[in-house]
Amino acid sequence: YSVKVQKYRDGAPYQQPRQLAGADVIFEKDYRIKLSVNSPQSGYFYVLNGPPRRINEVPRYIILLAEPAGGEDPVPLNTEFPEDTWLKFDDREGTEKLWLVWSARRIPALEAVRGLDNPRDEGRITDPGQAGAVKGFLEKSLERKPVTERDEENKQTTIKGGGDTLVYPLELKHM
Repeated sequence: YSVKVQKYRDGAPYQQPRQLAGADVIFEKDYRIKLSVNSPQSGYFYVLNGPPRRINEVPRYIILLAEPAGGEDPVPLNTEFPEDTWLKFDDREGTEKLWLVWSARRIPALEAVRGLDNPRDEGRITDPGQAGAVKGFLEKSLERKPVTERDEENKQTTIKGGGDTLVYPLELKHM
């Protein structure tokens, strides 16, 4: 994966976007990002956002991307968020987690929330049962840590793991 960063000022793009190999920087207010992800292996790919939380707040999740679309066979992954789709950080200071999930098979907890990526729901998982199932899946998957290799020259990070499911929490710090 790689991360493209765009500064915004007063709601409009400011300066040229830049590419990063990872996201271990602190992003200022009004920065936006876009992911590019690819995999030579066929599978299902999901991206979820976990915005910063307040103390004692129930975790929130937003489904940002689910490929391939329901009913389609798994495909090799080569995707970038659409040109007009930049992820804007939550207004709260803190760390957001973008959960990158690749699997050789469909993941029932994530397939159940796939349809929330629409103008009305805006990807928000508000059903407590669905949110709990997503949280359970993500927490369980953290037991197997993937290995990452950063390529600064090509501005990419490679994630490798064993098994037929790979889950990587990409932490995005912002102020």
